[in-house]
Amino acid sequence: MFQTGQPVFVVRPEHPKTIHAAVIALPPDGGDPAYAVDLPDGSRHRLMSQFIATDPAAARTIQQSALLSRADYFARKAADLREMAA
Repeated sequence: MFQTGQPVFVVRPEHPKTIHAAVIALPPDGGDPAYAVDLPDGSRHRLMSQFIATDPAAARTIQQSALLSRADYFARKAADLREMAA
């Protein structure tokens, strides 16, 4: 799907508020289905293809989905905590 050296936009699921410009460093291998991407700060991250886009508009869609998923996760955690406190 993506080629080594291809410039892309990524949303890291643990930090969905930021869209990063990145470059595909390595394609998925047999044991790991994630792509290795290099960010401008020199860090390398492994991300599944659903967190990688080739244009900013698609990256914003991915970001919104990731933010909603994260909000849902924290809402469920808060409900669990309220239940345990009651």
